[in-house]
Amino acid sequence: MKKWFFVPILLVIVLGAGGFFFSSSQQKLKGVTSYESCANAGFAIMDSYPPRCRTSDGRTFTQDIGNELRFHDEILVEHPRPNQKIDSPLAIKGRARGLWFFEAQFSAELFDANNKSLGVAIITAEGDWMTEDFVSFTGELSFEKPTTEKGILKLRNANPSGLPEKQKELIMPIYFTSLSSEKEK
Repeated sequence: MKKWFFVPILLVIVLGAGGFFFSSSQQKLKGVTSYESCANAGFAIMDSYPPRCRTSDGRTFTQDIGNELRFHDEILVEHPRPNQKIDSPLAIKGRARGLWFFEAQFSAELFDANNKSLGVAIITAEGDWMTEDFVSFTGELSFEKPTTEKGILKLRNANPSGLPEKQKELIMPIYFTSLSSEKEK
């Protein structure tokens, strides 16, 4: 008879613990509204590009990598990569088809999250740019300290015609390693 006395107590403990874990799991799910919040909550990151995070209730969130996949056959940026933390001066390197260049150059511009331009750089070909093949490029962009945590790096093809339909812009989200403080302003 003493054995049966512990069964209801054990059942109450198990159900209480289950209810607690279910409740905390639901609270954890309520805060997940983006890739970043999903990853920060500790949910599974899928082995994909761009990375995707899946919650326990089956929702998925994809990390923002800009429009890199749209231009994957025209320009490949090796540094920086999407969502990388950067500091000034920023070394930019990669490969682009010769059609991105004019007189062996194209431009890059860095913006903060408020769309304020922080700096511009000229990107230079490291070889014969008059080709349809990929050509290595490098550049260095010095920029003022941002006031936001995130920003956008835009690489623009050279467009000597000025025609809007010939303008291309690779957009890459980045994070800044250091922010300006109110005292520095």
